[in-house]
Amino acid sequence: MKKWIIIALLITTLTSCFTLTRLELPEDAIMTPDTENNWSVGHYVDKYGIETDKAFIQTFFLGTFSNSATNNSDCYGFFRVNDEGEVEIDIYEYGSYRADGYGSDDRYYLTIWDSNTGDLLVTERGYLSDRFNFYPGTSSQNIINALATSTNIRVRVSGGKYSSSTYNFSFDASGFAAKCLQIMDGKNN
Repeated sequence: MKKWIIIALLITTLTSCFTLTRLELPEDAIMTPDTENNWSVGHYVDKYGIETDKAFIQTFFLGTFSNSATNNSDCYGFFRVNDEGEVEIDIYEYGSYRADGYGSDDRYYLTIWDSNTGDLLVTERGYLSDRFNFYPGTSSQNIINALATSTNIRVRVSGGKYSSSTYNFSFDASGFAAKCLQIMDGKNN
């Protein structure tokens, strides 16, 4: 009997470890439609260029960056959230060079404000080696909650101990929650 109980507990534990993470929205999410087409829906592709079932929404932004070589230079990028709740920020500086810290164990800091109220919504830390990605968990959920409960977002990404780069950008988050529902429900139009 004890043997069966132990086996049942082991199976339950293993099953809970492999449960897929899904994108979740907070109860107070602003459910306005994306009438301005701020957010586009896309799918990742595999190594052969074939579209997968893994969906994401993204918005484009323009901003500025500063480091030891420049001050307030233009940058642009994409703020992306996928159907598993991962948050990705792709930033391009000097025209077309992707900003990342590959090979660096240094941290960066992400701060998000509501542009309308000036309220601080979230402050999170990540490793530069993760290329400004927040994998599903508390940090990514905090960012998703901030985007879902505000319409105008101001973002600052700043380097840690070994990086002097700072990125500032803003974007209209209207329609974010509605687009999230599309990829959560599998309606990827």
